[in-house]
Formats: sequence, structure tokens, C-alpha cells
Amino acid sequence: GKVQIGWQAEPSNDVLGYVIYQDIGSVTVAIDTVYGKYNTYYSDSSLKENPLTKQVKYRIGVLDSCLNISPALSYHTSSFLNYSIDKCKKEIKLYWTKYQGWKSIKSHEILYKTDYNKSWIVYKEYNQDITSAIITNLKFDKKIYLKIISISQLFCFPSSCTSNTVSRKMCTQQIST
Repeated sequence: GKVQIGWQAEPSNDVLGYVIYQDIGSVTVAIDTVYGKYNTYYSDSSLKENPLTKQVKYRIGVLDSCLNISPALSYHTSSFLNYSIDKCKKEIKLYWTKYQGWKSIKSHEILYKTDYNKSWIVYKEYNQDITSAIITNLKFDKKIYLKIISISQLFCFPSSCTSNTVSRKMCTQQIST
């Protein structure tokens, strides 16, 4: 598994790059450095913890031209999605860990796809900060893939966090449009 993170460029003109920190257990460890003021993206493929089975925490510090590192910003975490199935009610209960690092969540989108429709489709959008939802009207014959996107409105543009993807072979969602 791999986690991809992005952030806004530091407004200061004296930016050499960014130090990426990860919380491993209860210890914050510098795991890499991204050089360049506008290089504000990092893909972590050398994880000590599997993001498919656990929430992962990151911090970012700013590196200046004198090699001073600012105090690391507050934690930002991945969202971890899990589910349970009730075959009698023909529903899937989704529950996920709350994204940490934003002051507020604008909305959550539940997306799904099957082996037959390869594109992600929005099942429902919730305009509130929740950590669980129920999908109903299930048909038990296809594989379904599900994920959650949490959205925050920061400044003039939205930021988002996409959870891990969960799948289950025994059911699919029938959606009427």
C-alpha cells in the first residue's frame, strides 16, 4: 500500500523544501525530505504500517536555506474504512476513522464500483461530519468496491482525503437513476 499526501506551499520566500514526518507507534520520525518550495506532494510507498489495515499519521516541517526546520505542523491522518454486512437486511454498514488535521469537514462522499462498471460512482454525499453510513437494497451476486472521500473547504478551494478501498465479492448495490 501507499499513501499520497499534498499540502499548500509555505508563503515564505525562504523555503528549501519540506521534511515529512510519520508517527510510527508513539514516536514521530522524519522519513523523507521533498526539495523545492512548490513541490508539495509526497507518495509514501515505504510504509512501516499498512494503510490498508490502519490509519496513518503524518506531519510536515518547512526546511529553510540555512537548513533550519520549522516545528512540524499538526498531524494529518489517513481515513481508514471498514464495513460489516447484514445479509438478512441486505445492507452494508460502513464506518471509518475521522480525518484529523482540518478544522472542519464539509462533506463525505461514498463511492462504489463493481467488476462490471469500472468507474467510481457517487452513491451518496453527506453534508455533515459523520463516521458511518448504511448502504441498502443489496443484490448478492457481484463484487463491490467502496471508498470514502472526506472533503474540507480550505481557503478558496477544497481539500480531500480518500480512504482505503474495501471490497466484497458477495454483494453489489442496485442503484436506480
